[in-house]
Amino acid sequence: MNYQYNLKMSEIADKFGIHVNYMTRLFHQKFDISPKQYLLSIKLKKAAGLLQSTNLPVSTIGITK
Repeated sequence: MNYQYNLKMSEIADKFGIHVNYMTRLFHQKFDISPKQYLLSIKLKKAAGLLQSTNLPVSTIGITK
């Protein structure tokens, strides 16, 4: 839900009281993808949806968070 915010992995790990490396490893074990790759896939799906459902130019969608 909050993919548009510029959160750092260390901030998220701190919220859970764990080290960022441990959190990344757990995430990868659970979802078989790194958190960074997961976030990128969400952003790409959102951009693809905007390209299909709006008349916004690619340049605008590319900078939309």
